[in-house]
Amino acid sequence: MKDILFVCQANIGRSQMAEGFYNFLTHSDFATSAGVVDVRAKVNNALPPEAVTVMRERGVDISHHQIKLLTPEMCQEARKVVVLCDRALCPTFLLKLRRVVFKPVKDLSAYQLQAARKVRDEVEQIVYSILAS
Repeated sequence: MKDILFVCQANIGRSQMAEGFYNFLTHSDFATSAGVVDVRAKVNNALPPEAVTVMRERGVDISHHQIKLLTPEMCQEARKVVVLCDRALCPTFLLKLRRVVFKPVKDLSAYQLQAARKVRDEVEQIVYSILAS
């Protein structure tokens, strides 16, 4: 069982960053992440280099992370689910859970370093607030 599941649209940016920060800060592998849209084939199953680069700037290596598609089982196994994308993108099985928290963060779809840094900083603050509570 994972303590926390971070969810975003494609699992190539926001949720991967959150998983990386959480596991780095807790010296664990208690977090995982997933996306609500399957983009693995479209992006050749790789995270954008900008996401990897800006996380390395904080000392967190997410280069080994795999893109995962959200399943009902993942939601059931997590003690807490944090959704980082728009609620409208979420499947019904996710919306029905009581342990879901919505913390939308703008998508880094522009894939520019400055935009990725801004997203990273926002995700980092969310993870810190979760750990503080």
